[in-house]
Amino acid sequence: MRINLDKSLIPLKFTLRVLDENFKLHFKEHKMLVNDDELNPVFKSRLYLDIYNEDDVLILKNEKMVFGVPVGLYLSRDKNNNINPEFPNSYIFPFSEDGIEREVNFDNLNDTVFIEFIERE
Repeated sequence: MRINLDKSLIPLKFTLRVLDENFKLHFKEHKMLVNDDELNPVFKSRLYLDIYNEDDVLILKNEKMVFGVPVGLYLSRDKNNNINPEFPNSYIFPFSEDGIEREVNFDNLNDTVFIEFIERE
């Protein structure tokens, strides 16, 4: 399922139901200055995500959205490959319809880069 984010509402926080649990997703934009020109500053914009459980406990903070990589993948399973019950049993990841890898940023969100949600069983 595609998560359609309204860029005009970012920072955006909403509830996502994963199997039988609710999680709150908080999408944020971070801007970084990429040059030293005070008269013509150039900023690079990236998307980050926080995830809260249904009790509003933060379980993932400032995860940078990386093309093709599920957010919090390193938290979803332990070293023995057991599912982490505290983390959403799903994949949330940026992708493009043409499969060409791109930086995930505010400008290309919902244009060439989309956010996908897949529940794991």
